Amino acid sequence: MKSKKGLWGFLFVGILGVLFHFAYDFLGQKWFWGLVFPVNESIWEHLKLIFFPTLLWWLIEWIFYETKPCFFPLRMKALLCSLGSIPLLFYTYSGIIGQRFAAVDISIFFVADALYFWLVHRFSRNRKTTCEGETLIGLLIFLVLLFAFVAFTFFPPDLGIFWEP
Repeated sequence: MKSKKGLWGFLFVGILGVLFHFAYDFLGQKWFWGLVFPVNESIWEHLKLIFFPTLLWWLIEWIFYETKPCFFPLRMKALLCSLGSIPLLFYTYSGIIGQRFAAVDISIFFVADALYFWLVHRFSRNRKTTCEGETLIGLLIFLVLLFAFVAFTFFPPDLGIFWEP
């Protein structure tokens, strides 16, 4: 995060992610809120805290900032890495220690948030001028993730990432 835009994005996603954590209960636990906000304490549901605020940040970037070639694919790659870091860090530390701590869990969220913006910066510096194939692949991955967030909120598979720790 070496730019003001990156810092603003980090703060935006971080603050919105914290608010999203409590939104489902605050808004009355209606099923449609579960499409965007976490409905339980599972690691899977907590991925929404990065995913949906980041999508809103993309919209802000698209409207208010100059966009560069490969805007979507490089952000999608960074988002995948950020989302992957959450279960990786959570299961590594809790597996080694044998328990979990709220302060560490919260820190993991902010590490994933920072990782996203750092990777966007890194990927932007090394960008290509064209990325037609990457855009299509990024879009397909995005749509699969979006579908998975909706489907697995209501029909979670019987796997550890969907269980409440």
